[in-house]
Amino acid sequence: MQENYDKIQQAITTVEMIAKTHAAINVREDCFIAVEFMRCAMLTHLKLIQGNIISTIIQVTAEPKPDYTLDGQTVSWADYLAKLRDTVNWCDQMIAGSKKS
Repeated sequence: MQENYDKIQQAITTVEMIAKTHAAINVREDCFIAVEFMRCAMLTHLKLIQGNIISTIIQVTAEPKPDYTLDGQTVSWADYLAKLRDTVNWCDQMIAGSKKS
């Protein structure tokens, strides 16, 4: 996820640089519109990811299951829940960072 977010941020920066250096006003306006579209799409995607994970957290906590081992692999629901919460926190950080731009 972080890699995709970084690529989108890089594309936004590139388009912003083109807009700032290009003399034609209509090209600059198109670039700024593209940047805003990319930011909105990124925010929408982050919020969708966050909402889906929050739904999963609600489900996991409503129906807790014990840890178990199967074929030598251990499944820890507490670890799974912690990773889900970390991802929600990551989404919060990315959303907050993109609003500052």
